[in-house]
Amino acid sequence: MKGVKLFRVLGIQISLNYTWFIVFGLIAWSLASGYFPYHYPGLSRSAHWTMGFLAAVFLFLSVLAHELTHSYIAKREGIEVKEIILFIFGGVSQLTKEPEDPQKELKVAFGGGVFKGLRWVVFFGWWEYKRQRK
Repeated sequence: MKGVKLFRVLGIQISLNYTWFIVFGLIAWSLASGYFPYHYPGLSRSAHWTMGFLAAVFLFLSVLAHELTHSYIAKREGIEVKEIILFIFGGVSQLTKEPEDPQKELKVAFGGGVFKGLRWVVFFGWWEYKRQRK
């Protein structure tokens, strides 16, 4: 998968496939022209576009964090990770080899899900805390 090389994290190359730009633009556009104007009609058009752009950025930062969690666990299990590529359907960690045993594979596979669950707990807790204070 060809793409634009961005930077390295934990010794892993982070890249964007060219298809990423398509989905990034579609997400930002759909939020800026549909969702945000409907839910926040009093804001300016530029505010809606800023919110749409930032929401798309945070979505892909979330996908990157998910893939980094898989990759970190893979590295801890002795599996080298060449690159993480973000593309139209999300992201993929390119491991240099398959895990030798099912336990290692399970750890690598569950890593991303565990991170998502922890993130959900933190944000739900924050939302609930804010809601209770009103």
